[in-house]
Amino acid sequence: MPRFASALCALFAAALFTLPAAAQPANDGPYADFVPGANGEPFTTWGDAPPATALVARIFALSFAEPCEQGIWGDSEMRTPQVYDFSYREPWDEADAPDESLRLYRFFCGSGAYNVQSVYMTWVADTGLRALSFAQPSFEATYVDPDNFDGAVSAIALTGQSATSFLVNSAVDPATGTISAQSCWRGLCDASSIGVWVLEGAEYRLQRFLVDPTYDGEMNHISLVDYTEPLQLPLDIVPTPDLPMPEEF
Repeated sequence: MPRFASALCALFAAALFTLPAAAQPANDGPYADFVPGANGEPFTTWGDAPPATALVARIFALSFAEPCEQGIWGDSEMRTPQVYDFSYREPWDEADAPDESLRLYRFFCGSGAYNVQSVYMTWVADTGLRALSFAQPSFEATYVDPDNFDGAVSAIALTGQSATSFLVNSAVDPATGTISAQSCWRGLCDASSIGVWVLEGAEYRLQRFLVDPTYDGEMNHISLVDYTEPLQLPLDIVPTPDLPMPEEF
């Protein structure tokens, strides 16, 4: 997976400068020179209605200027997101409370021979616009023959959790908002990872993650994570870890 900086940090960094006019992506309209906070006033996108899509595209360009340069510096259509509108309710909402609105933006980031990379952003009235990160498990596969990735896998170990801002070969279910992605590790896609993230309230959570770590010409995925049904945990009490206290600012 590509290395990337935090989108939020990139957005603050972008506020420190604006690109020369000649270097700006073409056809960005009235937001071509926009930098959040450049006029010394607070910048917000929360409120009763989503911001203009052209403004969202500009914020995407500032936030992902380096990892998504292929999409940002292409033609203007590449910087125009696919937009999906959904309604949601939070568990604590009263029964007679109206549904809330969520807008999902899918941006083209870049592509190779057989993988297309996308970035997602959401807008809700309470918190405004933000880039999404998607949870995914990290793992290590052990092969029967360590020198033969086409061979059988003897073990797979889960080593933790991580998150990514970039989804490969992803799609959105326009009815439910569910996002799925399949990253092909080579052109045949016989080795790949598959993730499914569902929309709950205003948040996306990982529901399923599968991998096929063998380059054997077959699609035979192994389920690493499956929260289709809630996973019940034992209520065993364990020692509290010794955590360092945060430093004062």
